[in-house]
Amino acid sequence: MCCFQRPDPLEPEADAYLGNILDQTFDEIWFSDLCEDVRRETREGRLHKKCQCPGCPVLALKKPYPTEHIVYNEYPNFLEIDLPNTHCNVGGKNPGPKSPACVMCERSAPFFRPEKDNLMEVLARIKNIVPNLYQIHIQGIAEPFFPTQGGNLLFEVMDALGYEDHKDQITISVTTNATIFKESIRKEYLKRAPNSITNFSIDAATPETFRAIRIFDCFEKVLENMYAFDKERVREKQYLRIHNNINTMNVHEVVPMVHIANKARAEYVEFNPTNGFNHKILVNESNCGRFRRAQEDIIAACDRVGQPYKMLRPLDLGLTDQLALMTL
Repeated sequence: MCCFQRPDPLEPEADAYLGNILDQTFDEIWFSDLCEDVRRETREGRLHKKCQCPGCPVLALKKPYPTEHIVYNEYPNFLEIDLPNTHCNVGGKNPGPKSPACVMCERSAPFFRPEKDNLMEVLARIKNIVPNLYQIHIQGIAEPFFPTQGGNLLFEVMDALGYEDHKDQITISVTTNATIFKESIRKEYLKRAPNSITNFSIDAATPETFRAIRIFDCFEKVLENMYAFDKERVREKQYLRIHNNINTMNVHEVVPMVHIANKARAEYVEFNPTNGFNHKILVNESNCGRFRRAQEDIIAACDRVGQPYKMLRPLDLGLTDQLALMTL
């Protein structure tokens, strides 16, 4: 039902699914008793058990689900497509010691197994809902601008969905690491997606930290690509946002991250504590104070320069307050 509803990487067989589009039609899944139960509990301010997944920003707050902005439509008007984990430009098709993936990525986990790539078959089976959509978000383990025989992965997805026929009503949003977001790709993307939201996942503010997390030594090129895109886009219709996953490797760079976003004229910069298998870099009870202070620094820096921001979850996951209550 939402982008956070997925299995725990540490328990990949966990039952977090609503159905299998390869075995059922979209309508059979979407109007099933299970999906109706999820919608009913959501409207009543509760998180259904299928929604209580790791990384859920509402679950971490331990508060009732906010119901005041819920709008019910018969068919979804927002579609997220998570690309397969079979390839990325970081780590290639077979990540390993000689070609490592990003340290935050499940492709670098010791238990990683590539999934079967059913992307095009899935797209063919959901193409019928496209006329109802106002936004299609494309992200995932694979880099959306990953080169293919037909150009790149993003454009192949857009073509498979028949996006061209609905481009005036649908906003394309995408999350990219920007490492291969060169001029020719930017030019075609800006032309083919007149209404877009481009999320740059950077996760660093210095070349050293970028290289430690993203493996590639191309931080300056990433910034160059992003700043160029800002100048090339139509700001009223093609938005630029920056997403930073915060962990022990980059928590000291949050203020420079704000300044990078401000230079790129980002509509907003968002921060989220890193989630996943690599527990040695995640926020925990022993380091949560650093993350609380980092969030305070982000807010102060954004206020100083007038940079809009968003916290998907508290950077300390609320652990600082929980520990304070335990000591009373």
